[in-house]
Amino acid sequence: MGRVGFVVIRVGSILRWSTIIAAILAAGLLLYGLLGPMARPSLVPVAALPLDRPAPDFTLADWSGQPVALSAYKGRPVLLVFWTSWCPGCPDGLSDLDRLYRQYRDSHGLVLLAVNIMETRAAVETVARERGWAFPILLDTDGAVSSAYLVRIAPTVMFIDTQGVLRDRLQGELERDIILARLQPLLPREPLQPTMPRPELPVRATGLTLRRDH
Repeated sequence: MGRVGFVVIRVGSILRWSTIIAAILAAGLLLYGLLGPMARPSLVPVAALPLDRPAPDFTLADWSGQPVALSAYKGRPVLLVFWTSWCPGCPDGLSDLDRLYRQYRDSHGLVLLAVNIMETRAAVETVARERGWAFPILLDTDGAVSSAYLVRIAPTVMFIDTQGVLRDRLQGELERDIILARLQPLLPREPLQPTMPRPELPVRATGLTLRRDH
């Protein structure tokens, strides 16, 4: 009898405490809902550049001082990557994308423009030379282009189609397979044929010696 009575008392206590805890949680959730954004400032949406609209054109200098305009690449799919040398994963991620760029630039006309956010030319040049990237590296020294694209996180990738329309974006990630999956819909269905005329390329804006194979 004593053991049964003890079990009954414990069950009763658990039920009472469960009721109290449930009431406290319900009150908290109600208060959270009434306060709205003030109670959850981290959940306020961050503005993003609208998709399926023309990507803002810009002209930036590369780290050798040559001007490069986004509009010069119309007719080709463009990966526009905003990055810094100090963001975790940016240099390594760009090295992975460099291999992707080399794979698709001739066969599918892929363009990769890496826009550095407000770092010095010397800092960018050091990283670029160490890594040996083949794609253009542009200097957004005052942050104007990054602001125009509403970039809040490094890295941020913009996917621009052959008509210059922004089709997709990816924030905080430079993983090759993820980017390739997002990029595939923008690539030509068939590889460019060697006999077909290729779009004229602006002078490569890498600061490295330009080499063309004939």
